[in-house]
Amino acid sequence: MPKMSHGKKANTRKLLTKKKSEKSKNLVSKMLQKFEEGESVFIDLEPSVESGMPFRRFNGLQGKVVGKQGRCYLVEVKCGNKIKTVLAGPAHMKRL
Repeated sequence: MPKMSHGKKANTRKLLTKKKSEKSKNLVSKMLQKFEEGESVFIDLEPSVESGMPFRRFNGLQGKVVGKQGRCYLVEVKCGNKIKTVLAGPAHMKRL
């Protein structure tokens, strides 16, 4: 029996696929977008970009930008009853 993989993208075949109509055509502008502190954002994973990708559990959640760390942003997200801080790249975020 082969050994099951436990990598970052394990068990994400359906989650990290986009329909033809949803595929981003202009990925460069999406990667270069800037966000200000206190701005509301929506975490939407871009499967073609691995750098700055948050964990798949946070896909589809709304949060608030708290700060910046390198090229990525610190986003506060409410996950259940807890507020968690997620490190996400600009390619994986949308403005609300």
